[in-house]
Amino acid sequence: MRLFALAALAVGLVATGLPVQSAARAGSSSPIVLEHARVIPGDGSPAIENASLLIERGLVTSVGPADTVRVPDGARRIDLTGKTVMPALVAGHGHVGYQKGLTFLRENYTKESIYNDLRRAAYWGIGTVMTMGVDTPQYVYQIRDESYDGSAGVARLRTAGAGIGGPNAGPGQEVYARGVAYEVTTPEQGRAAVRDLAPRRPDLIKVWIDPRGGRPPGPKIQPDAARAIVDEARSFGMKVVVHPRDHIDVETAVDAGVYGLVHMARDREMTDALVAEIVRKGIYVTPTLSMAERNDYSGSVPAWFDEPALSALLNASATLVVNSCGAASDPTRSNSIQFTVGSEGSLN
Repeated sequence: MRLFALAALAVGLVATGLPVQSAARAGSSSPIVLEHARVIPGDGSPAIENASLLIERGLVTSVGPADTVRVPDGARRIDLTGKTVMPALVAGHGHVGYQKGLTFLRENYTKESIYNDLRRAAYWGIGTVMTMGVDTPQYVYQIRDESYDGSAGVARLRTAGAGIGGPNAGPGQEVYARGVAYEVTTPEQGRAAVRDLAPRRPDLIKVWIDPRGGRPPGPKIQPDAARAIVDEARSFGMKVVVHPRDHIDVETAVDAGVYGLVHMARDREMTDALVAEIVRKGIYVTPTLSMAERNDYSGSVPAWFDEPALSALLNASATLVVNSCGAASDPTRSNSIQFTVGSEGSLN
């Protein structure tokens, strides 16, 4: 049986109040067995009913039907009857630290606000948050290191650092439209941005190559600059992901040899030829489907806002804003939903 990192599994039990993760963090040498759980292995195989999971030295070393897992003498037993266990989820495209209550502001970006977002992510069963740009260096790299081994009790943080975009055409929100991401127009400026990022070893390098609605001056990164950024990143052993908007942006990214796409083309359906090239090059895709559709509500609040578990996490003012949202064409409406529900704020 494959070994699973305990933090990637046990964080999915945070909402149950079970002491699994804390017991493992305490460094107990005694094995722990989780019994009578429904286990979703996460590898495509069917769920296992009445399963046992054996944890030894912080790793799940055995999982299967209860009668197939050998439990060592002296193991601590935790009854999970009625509970479901699965590997923790990965948030492949998020942003942390800017939201506080109903506000989404640069002054909210503190160490504590980042940790609050990571705690909320862990509550929902997310074990790792990949924050895609707009991360200034004073907190994010320290928190990445502090959360690495799971001992902080929050989701692990991975970061693309500040990110790179054209002048005023990088991050879309005004709160970080200036002074956060690197602003480049030439291949050499792109290379210089990568060189400046490299000593901090971001987990990925994020590049916005769309014009973000054409905000002036707003020139988007051109193909030669995109290729230069990817080439420079490779020289440091780093990988580049791209935020595209239109089909031509995806073409530019794929031609440049990026590692991943953190949105899909949204102006038209992608051609079979482009999809085939993405597959041929092994480029990974984070489609962010819910965000691409965020302005498509037709005037009524989605039914899932009435879920008791969600309501319990929203303060009274947040619930009021959500339930009083106006027409889909009202930009404050979509932002209210987005900021209230998305603990990591706007996906840009």
